[in-house]
Amino acid sequence: MLPDADLDAALARCLRGAFLNSGQVCAAYTRFLVHRSSPMSSPNAAPSQSDIPPGQASAANSF
Repeated sequence: MLPDADLDAALARCLRGAFLNSGQVCAAYTRFLVHRSSPMSSPNAAPSQSDIPPGQASAANSF
């Protein structure tokens, strides 16, 4: 992730890729590379978006 990236959008896309098909695909993300000058370079800097409940894919509040 580059320092000038839209962090919220990047994190949402990264998590969607990580949880795609419950991680049971050969292309599921396992690591995220973040530039050290990015505000997200600390492991605790990213907001927790992984607590979105599973559910119907078309529902706005589910993953």
